[in-house]
Amino acid sequence: SPALLRSTRDSFSAEAAGASAPAGEMTVGEGVISNVWELDCYSRPVTVAGKKLWELVITDANGVFRYVEPIPANKVNSREVKTRIAAVIDEAPVRPKQIKFFRRAMFNMLNIALTDVATGVAVKPSRTTHALYTWLEEREKYVYPEMRGYKKQLAAAPLLDINTPEKMPDALRGERFAFVTLPASEILPGGDIDGSNIGVGSLCPVPEGLNPDGMLPGILFITSRADNLAMWLAGSDLSFVKVDLKRRELVMEVRQSRYQTPRSRHGFVKVDLKLRHGVSSQ
Repeated sequence: SPALLRSTRDSFSAEAAGASAPAGEMTVGEGVISNVWELDCYSRPVTVAGKKLWELVITDANGVFRYVEPIPANKVNSREVKTRIAAVIDEAPVRPKQIKFFRRAMFNMLNIALTDVATGVAVKPSRTTHALYTWLEEREKYVYPEMRGYKKQLAAAPLLDINTPEKMPDALRGERFAFVTLPASEILPGGDIDGSNIGVGSLCPVPEGLNPDGMLPGILFITSRADNLAMWLAGSDLSFVKVDLKRRELVMEVRQSRYQTPRSRHGFVKVDLKLRHGVSSQ
């Protein structure tokens, strides 16, 4: 919310100006806190005393619980980060059962830091960290530009390709597929689609202020292997879908590799379907 953003901006502006660094700021908004957390630890487009500002940023999958803490550059290591994460878990109103992180560049450090960070907490490299993306975008837009030492040229670059797509396994290929749309009102409160009847998989978080009269784009698979394909995709951690019109490919970004299906026929869009796995290179 704007109030939370102002509060965070004020405290971090003070830190950037040379005041004593805050231990960390925890905020809780309205709504249900998820026991799935999304975490990032990376440098920000701000320099403090000639060094990049590093932050530990944690939110729950619903974006209700938020925690942010600046970390001195010489303290960015698995032991220090693990200590800070464990402290947040102890103080959080809802204990996590799973912690996700998306940034490939920090994989080794975060994987070590999160291993055995607390009893019963699973670790999952994943790019389905939608609440975290939303918050980082807010901070890029509202928080960092207001901080002393902000350097726009240090802002995060776009996500990079992970590797070359691979063909979908024959047993999972869809015979035909098409681009379709669904009224946004169908997934909003009062609509016909929710978590109880979505079937295999789950709905992604619905953005606030979504126009109920808008149309949501999607992909329709027509295949005799529908059940197998749905189960496989549900377990593949699908995060993004991209279209390469020049190469006539549809690429689905998942956690570790990519695949493609035969070109569709009979009036459907003629593009190859590919799948790619891997946490983000950002």
